[in-house]
Amino acid sequence: MAFIVTILPNEPIILLRFDLPLEKHLGILRHVWTRCARLVDEHDGLLYRILDTRNLDIAYSDVLLILDDLRYDRPGSLSDPQIQSVAVGDSPILTLGLQKISEQCHIDIPIFDTLDAALTAIRAEITAQPG
Repeated sequence: MAFIVTILPNEPIILLRFDLPLEKHLGILRHVWTRCARLVDEHDGLLYRILDTRNLDIAYSDVLLILDDLRYDRPGSLSDPQIQSVAVGDSPILTLGLQKISEQCHIDIPIFDTLDAALTAIRAEITAQPG
């Protein structure tokens, strides 16, 4: 699988599923950011991205690789202001990693236990937007 980027039909929501460890797929990660940047270009307004980490064995090295990649400020990446990311999963390393991303990069990525909870929160935010 490596990475799967899917935009939900008729919704500004990207679902991103991926394999770990990232060190084996780092080159593909940059292609994922490029794909997400293209989706931004194809849609008006803010997009939401769900990082589906369920059933993944996240290592601290994965967190370090993401932190390193964030310094390049790539379009479509976690630092892209046109995409609001949320995560789904329950790994303690995920929680630690997102805390580090928040502290070091000032990017807040909420965590949800289930895909349904993430979708409900995103849809509520979309509905609450003016216009």
